[in-house]
Amino acid sequence: SAILSITATIPTASADTNTMVFVDTLQTILNAAAVGTQFKVNVTIANVTGLAGLQFHLSWNSSLLNCTGIQEILFHTLTPTDFQTNIWSLKLNYNNTGGYADYGQLWQDMSQAQSDEYAPANVTTAGYMEGKLAAAVFTFKVAQAPTANGLLESDFILTDVKVGDVFANAIDRTVVNGYYANYGPPETINTTVTYGGNNYTVTT
Repeated sequence: SAILSITATIPTASADTNTMVFVDTLQTILNAAAVGTQFKVNVTIANVTGLAGLQFHLSWNSSLLNCTGIQEILFHTLTPTDFQTNIWSLKLNYNNTGGYADYGQLWQDMSQAQSDEYAPANVTTAGYMEGKLAAAVFTFKVAQAPTANGLLESDFILTDVKVGDVFANAIDRTVVNGYYANYGPPETINTTVTYGGNNYTVTT
């Protein structure tokens, strides 16, 4: 069975860092994961004040991984349930042939969002643990398994990352990509050893 382990420190927002958009966690390591094994990857925003819109393009090696679903988190968390019809989902789709997904969310009626006091929104340590909140959760499945002693790897690359305020001004941000690796099982070696006139097979 596949073993999922996390080998990198997750960025933590603080008052003296700028807005970050990053793949969370930074490294997803699978050991001998078979085809069809599923795991989740978040794209997260941290330490932002005055957020009104977010978009990004996420890409990966489509021969190794397939996306099976996206769950939008950020704007459904920031918008009260009674007002979620005001969420404008510009982009929320994936393409496994090309190995990419697109995300774009904002409030459709910004005046309503402001008058009802859920926009602009702040994702800081004052309201969220570590000052961060997942924008979306992506579910992936392994499309190719590694051979013995093999390694299959892919970057999760974020491009076209835009964070905007209610006046459509860009908010400065730092972008951090992610990494996926699937290590193959150890190779089995059989050796014949002769002892006392008898042959024995030693498996390593």
